[in-house]
Amino acid sequence: MKKKSFLGLQAPKLFYETFKSIPPNPQKIPIPDEIILFHEGALVKKDNLLIKEGEKVKKGQKLSILPNDNGRYLMPPLSGVIKVIDKFVGNFGKEYISIKIGVDKEQEIDDQFAKDVVQINTDLIKNNFQCIPGKPPVMLLDNKTIDRIIIKGLDSDLLVMTNQYITRSYTDKINKGIEVLREGTGINNISLLVFKNQLSSEYKNVEIRQVDTQYPSAFPELVMKNIVGKEVPQGKKLEDLGTCVLSAESVKAIGAACEDKTIPFNKIVTVIKKDGSSVLVEAIIGTPIKDILLIQNIELKEKDRIIVGGPMTGYAIYTDEFPVLPDTDGIIIQDSNDVSLFSDNYCINCGDCIRVCPAKIQVNMLVRFLEAAQYVDAESTYDLQSCIECGLCAYVCPSKIPILQYIKIAKFELARTQELEAEND
Repeated sequence: MKKKSFLGLQAPKLFYETFKSIPPNPQKIPIPDEIILFHEGALVKKDNLLIKEGEKVKKGQKLSILPNDNGRYLMPPLSGVIKVIDKFVGNFGKEYISIKIGVDKEQEIDDQFAKDVVQINTDLIKNNFQCIPGKPPVMLLDNKTIDRIIIKGLDSDLLVMTNQYITRSYTDKINKGIEVLREGTGINNISLLVFKNQLSSEYKNVEIRQVDTQYPSAFPELVMKNIVGKEVPQGKKLEDLGTCVLSAESVKAIGAACEDKTIPFNKIVTVIKKDGSSVLVEAIIGTPIKDILLIQNIELKEKDRIIVGGPMTGYAIYTDEFPVLPDTDGIIIQDSNDVSLFSDNYCINCGDCIRVCPAKIQVNMLVRFLEAAQYVDAESTYDLQSCIECGLCAYVCPSKIPILQYIKIAKFELARTQELEAEND
């Protein structure tokens, strides 16, 4: 929802939609014949991989993919046979290993988790919950400096309702997940974020924190500043302040796994249609987006756009074969007539981006360095790393400069340079 200012010089305000009542249950998407999983990393030679094409895998089986992968693994949401292993290049050239699995008609479930769940500890969390819905950063929980967990019962981007719905509908599972996190990590400082005036009385054993509905107040960095009272310094992450942020969906999945002794892989996704209406669906992780569009009777035309995520921070994909990932909370189908075009126009120095920036960055100056690919100077002189990537600057830019994309490219290139320098040391 957008509220226009009365005075022209005031910045426009955007507000999150909130539920007045719990919406209908998500529509279940049938199990697909094939699923596609992504594992972060470069595919150099298939001979180097620890899995092979033609290999049989079980549902919930922990698969090591690359040698020396620092404890990372992949878990198939369904049993079947690995049909194709290939490379996939994502945004900004980030590389993934793509694994297509032909799904069995009769599912075979790996029983290792059912044996391990009798003892709840950090190893159980770290070794079983990397690939569950919500994609929780469980490796952080093994860090002894983490002493606070924040559970997001809302979504950071506009129009996406996934975690808000889960918080209202799965109270018992989330309460169980909180109990598991306390027992497994020893961390007692756990908060649940909800929007103001949202019901939260079902949660008795967790601190409730209420967030304003003006965008982008649900971003973790602003929650830390405005709710917790700690500002995240430039170049630092929340974990540097001893805080781990988990989505409500991931906590619900942890609770369900330990209660049912089987790992869940059903993902709830908000689908925003061409007319702006939205619906919740429930799909197995790895399901191609085209299967969801088919069930929702959404027809793609030439130059329509598919966006993964919300309207402010999501990213466009080029094929409807793209799968639902563990952290896919929203999918937007944008009609070709509604697609906003960016340009290579110059900044006109209107200052609108500065007025809306919650991090108080001098965006108009930052853009000049980013356009010239002077990323180091942008970082040192104009607070590049303070950007929380909310997208408000690009939203208000009258020159239609793709500011958020410039910022993401710059951060990605700086991080890649640091990794290469570390490898060469």
